[in-house]
Amino acid sequence: MLKSKSNSLIIAMVLSVVAVVWIITGTISGSQSQASTDNVETSSAKAPVIFKVQVQDFSAEPIENLVELQGQIEAYRRIDIKSELQGKVAKKSALKGDKLTKGQTVIELEVNHRQAELDYAKADLLLKQSELKASNKLMQKSLVSDNQNKQALAQLSQAKARVKQLALDVAHTKVRAAFDGVLNELTVNEGDYLSIGDKIGTLVDDKQLLIVGNVPQHFVQKLKLGMPVHAELISGRKLTAKLSYVSQDANPKTRTYRIEAKISELNDAPAFGQSAKVSIELEKEWAHKLSPSLLDLSTQGQLQVKAVDSENKVKDIQVTIIRSDNTGTYLAGLPNQVRLITVGQGFVRQGQLVDPQVALAAEE
Repeated sequence: MLKSKSNSLIIAMVLSVVAVVWIITGTISGSQSQASTDNVETSSAKAPVIFKVQVQDFSAEPIENLVELQGQIEAYRRIDIKSELQGKVAKKSALKGDKLTKGQTVIELEVNHRQAELDYAKADLLLKQSELKASNKLMQKSLVSDNQNKQALAQLSQAKARVKQLALDVAHTKVRAAFDGVLNELTVNEGDYLSIGDKIGTLVDDKQLLIVGNVPQHFVQKLKLGMPVHAELISGRKLTAKLSYVSQDANPKTRTYRIEAKISELNDAPAFGQSAKVSIELEKEWAHKLSPSLLDLSTQGQLQVKAVDSENKVKDIQVTIIRSDNTGTYLAGLPNQVRLITVGQGFVRQGQLVDPQVALAAEE
């Protein structure tokens, strides 16, 4: 599994090995240099010695590829309940922590003059309807002008709009839940005076949740909606979902991308906000499972391994760590079939002719 700490540890081990090899080779080369100076004529007559190395054949295998993140559990929907009118709180119809159904009343504001105004507007609407009816009859007899008839029609339209607005005001004196959920906060009491837009409480959807995390930028291109996402909570409970969202904008500070996986129809949703170990199943990749001891660093500081080609010459191949576990390190960048130097790689260089001694593959 991809963990930056594991990769850093592997690179540190590689650096240590390279340092030891450098010291050893320096000592050996110094001694050999002195010896060659003393015996220059003798050594020049001898054929160059071909260095023996132990090699082993490796084959790529398909592996499960995971991205591991530290994430958290969030509510799928969370809204602030706000007042659409100004007025005094007459009644609290729900308490903090109550489970509410869509349309259930949370609080009631005093109706006061609003009901009286609505009743008056309804009566006025009936009057305007009668006036328009009478105007239409007079219009047929040419007893009223066309403009007078249009004025009656306009007054009727205004009366209808007035009734509609006052009916909404009366309805809004009862503040209701917008969806099924839990009243997570209730910040008002009976007798409090509210203005338009004042917060009343918070409603949280407890039937749906989001598994949330932030993915490093070099993995974003590998993500596809619908990929399996797993989360393990502190309690040990495990949740599984499908990747439902990948942000297109990176966090400017961390250069990571927010991901979400939605879970619906939960009867026992865990507490929101708690941390979770999150893993995303990527598509399988072909990789070579090797011991970290085979890794080396190039002069440019890139991870590499040393292989032997068909002419028994050393070849440096740059590799990338896909993931590591306690059984080995999985690498990308190698051909499907490759012969790697397993012993002596620290004493040979790119292009050098070697005498490969084939070792049997390690037993599983």
